[in-house]
Amino acid sequence: MRRSICFVFGLLLACLTITIDAAAEDLTQLDLVTLRKRAESGRLAAQVELAYRALEGKTKDFDENAIYQTFEKGAAGEIPRAFVGLGLCRYYGIGTRADRKQSNADHKQAAELGDLRGMMIHGWVLYSQAKDQSDSDRGLALIQKARDAGSEEASTLLANLDLRRPDNQPGATQKALKTLEHLALEKGNHHAMNNLADYYRKTGKQDLAIKYLRMSADANSTYACVALAEFLMAKKAGGNENEILTLLRKAAARGSNHGRFLLARKLMRRTHLQLPGEDWYQMLLLSHQHGHAQSSFELGAAHQHAPGYTFRDLDWKLAVEFYQAYLDAYKDVPPAMSHQEMHTAIHFICELYFKGGLGLKKDLRKCLETARPYLGICGVATAHAGRVLLHPDTPLGTTRQARIRGYACMLSARKSHYTISDHTLFIMRSRFSFTREEVAEAQKLSDSGFPTPDSKLLP
Repeated sequence: MRRSICFVFGLLLACLTITIDAAAEDLTQLDLVTLRKRAESGRLAAQVELAYRALEGKTKDFDENAIYQTFEKGAAGEIPRAFVGLGLCRYYGIGTRADRKQSNADHKQAAELGDLRGMMIHGWVLYSQAKDQSDSDRGLALIQKARDAGSEEASTLLANLDLRRPDNQPGATQKALKTLEHLALEKGNHHAMNNLADYYRKTGKQDLAIKYLRMSADANSTYACVALAEFLMAKKAGGNENEILTLLRKAAARGSNHGRFLLARKLMRRTHLQLPGEDWYQMLLLSHQHGHAQSSFELGAAHQHAPGYTFRDLDWKLAVEFYQAYLDAYKDVPPAMSHQEMHTAIHFICELYFKGGLGLKKDLRKCLETARPYLGICGVATAHAGRVLLHPDTPLGTTRQARIRGYACMLSARKSHYTISDHTLFIMRSRFSFTREEVAEAQKLSDSGFPTPDSKLLP
């Protein structure tokens, strides 16, 4: 009996020792062959590390769905590196839909579990999104802690921050460049290569920028592949078409949604460049599903009017869905900061609901709902609100106040750089038989800032 107890105790102790040794081992230092063998034997921590290396471009094989699923399993097992991988996948939309909020939570969890990369990224989030000086200081302290513990990525980030400082002390820039060059040339760190390329591009040293981007692209950095392709597409860089396509295909194959988007835009207009099995539409659809806003916008345009490429069945219902997905991607952006493509998407959605056709029912109420968050900010939204109020089938009723306020919207849209000629305004006044008093009332409303997103369109 005593022997049996001793045997069981010894077996448990041996298993515990193996578990502790496995947990304490630094898998980042293992060579790839050994790591693969351990992963194939079913060791989850090794599988996570292998997936992470694939994500970083350190292996030839790349399956974004398998990588993401491996990180999910690893996170369930509280493996710190798995949370870093999940955070990166959710940030860039690799194997899943992009979710910046969840990505930040993943990196915070990785940092709390002691992963240096997670610590560095969480520190950067705190530093770059600081609401006050204490957040900024805490973020910087985390990045420095990761660097002091041996993180090359943290050393790269701190050197890059030194390059950006407007108040650099004499010699600080050269010191930062020396650090980045050491990491890039001696350590082969593609993050350092990318930072050097970015610095030289901004300082007008085009040849050096291209040099470091090529080095980084050769190291399988998807950022570098896309950045170099975009750089070469610029006329001043004199890019080679075959090299650009090769770079974009490489980025797309390694899960870059922006790489897929740029490649699809090239192939949709020049289908002779497509390789067997390539489908520009499916590329855009996959990137859209992963939360890439520009792909959503391009799909909206494809289903609206198919400009410049082979005709496919147009569907305005789908066009609106894709344009709306584009706007939803920027739902946290204040309307006042909306950019031109957002205005274009708002215009198309409102216009399609206003007209109806090609699979989409005319819906003036939906047109108004789309325009409301941007009233007084976006000229096209304000103009469409006016058009709905002036329409004979307006859901708000054909009262004189509806007409007056519709005309006021048109006046306000004009102030927001929406093109409405004096002749068009004259026709509106004539069509609705506006009196001078009613025109003056509309002008007064417009001058008072009407309409706004919170305005009651009718009293």
